[in-house]
Amino acid sequence: MIKFNFLIEIGTEDLPHKSLVLIAKSLFYNFIIELNKYKINYYKINWFATSRRLAIKINNLNILKFNKKKFLYNNSIIKKKSIIKLFKKKIIKIINNSLNKLNNFKKMKWNNKKILFIRPIRNIVILLNNKLIPVSILGIKSTRKIYGHHFMGIKKILIKNANDYPDILFLKCKVIANYNIRKSLIIKKSIFKIKKKIGIIDLDKKLLNELTSLVEWPVILIGNFKKQFLKYPLEPIIYIMKKYQKIFPIYNYKKIILPKFILILNIKTINSNIIIKDNERLLNYRLKDIENFFKKDCKKSLENNLKKLKQIIFQEKIGTLYEKIFRIIIISILLSHINKKNINYSIRLNLISKCDLIKNIVIEFPKLHGIIGMYYSHYYKESEIISISLNKKKKKFFK
Repeated sequence: MIKFNFLIEIGTEDLPHKSLVLIAKSLFYNFIIELNKYKINYYKINWFATSRRLAIKINNLNILKFNKKKFLYNNSIIKKKSIIKLFKKKIIKIINNSLNKLNNFKKMKWNNKKILFIRPIRNIVILLNNKLIPVSILGIKSTRKIYGHHFMGIKKILIKNANDYPDILFLKCKVIANYNIRKSLIIKKSIFKIKKKIGIIDLDKKLLNELTSLVEWPVILIGNFKKQFLKYPLEPIIYIMKKYQKIFPIYNYKKIILPKFILILNIKTINSNIIIKDNERLLNYRLKDIENFFKKDCKKSLENNLKKLKQIIFQEKIGTLYEKIFRIIIISILLSHINKKNINYSIRLNLISKCDLIKNIVIEFPKLHGIIGMYYSHYYKESEIISISLNKKKKKFFK
């Protein structure tokens, strides 16, 4: 039996981080389908992905030995001299078919070529054991050249054998090609970083996946922000930290947020303190905006914004948000009467349900609509039932 280790790595410009895993897994499953179609057996297949590469490695592709000079391949008896050549042809078909099936992702052109791919391709490596398969894929000729980290390790290296991947990237190029290993490292190092602190990290799943896709060599740092901002609505603070700063909040064991955060870098540097200070400064500036918005917004109650909704079109030919509110109130009165619910609560809730859209915080951060309404209605001493009902997440953030 002949066993091959196969590798293909496609080096690109920065891939879309929000869909990196989906792209890599789609390529992975396409390969599996193609291998099965050509009845090629293998022991193990793995996918690798970073912001600058997609790779597939297959261990022990099998060809059965029939006698000393012939082999059984795809239920056909083939001479030993022809087996490698034929196998290469099949692999090239598998690669092209797998790449062509990546149709669910937006593709682009680069240079003067008509070829389309998710991002411009800079290099392609295709190895069968220690043999380079010399072929042009998506207009790029295959080589042994792979690229390392932008700023650390060896920038460019020649890979001799498919079996050397991905260890060669880790040892010489400061790149952790395995997505799941990078993700685990971020989790473990972040937890270890605050081991001496009293707290837990809000390792938001979406943000964690995003950061894992952005970095090739994760470095974990811890920073602080001004404690004074914690007396203001917490949801905008958390939203800014995750959405704009790409940092993880830290809480104490009573689940009360602390003025600290976890920052993930893509480089190990002696200037880490400068980077931390820059992130702290930017976060404090943004939280200062929240403080100013909150003080300004609280000068007028939610209900005072009701008339301003006459200026906001809900939908052309249907009317304004102001008109929509009163249509909803009429419907809610009917439903409250039928279901014997508290009509006064229903009217009051619907009356102020859209009023936070005029508030400065929501104008700046539209996704906080409803959540901010909950805070402001609580500030003006609306009933707790109404305040919490304004929040679509139905989660109580205030004490």
